[in-house]
Amino acid sequence: MSLIANGEVKIAHRLSKTTLQSIYDARMVSIEAKQKAPATIRMQESMRKNHVQPAFGDKEIDSFKITDLNDFLYDLYSKQGKSYAYTEGFLKFFYLLFGYAYTEVNETAKNFM
Repeated sequence: MSLIANGEVKIAHRLSKTTLQSIYDARMVSIEAKQKAPATIRMQESMRKNHVQPAFGDKEIDSFKITDLNDFLYDLYSKQGKSYAYTEGFLKFFYLLFGYAYTEVNETAKNFM
């Protein structure tokens, strides 16, 4: 994204070349994440390490499609036999990660204005 301010073209941070891992790392050092209970942090790290990272590796976040997430959740629930509540936890986890990425990009864009 490029922005024009005071006659200058500035390039804002984009999601390209950004992976789920880099979003996760950035979120885990955020103030919001530091306020989470230790058990929540351990659970999210386990979800990332045992399921998300092996499934998506270094896939760039801007190349994700809703079908990628649907297929991932379907595999957990239907093929691996994980409970609905367990699978739903991943939906919430992705919501946090993608929401954090969206917020960070918009905040960066505001700083260029």
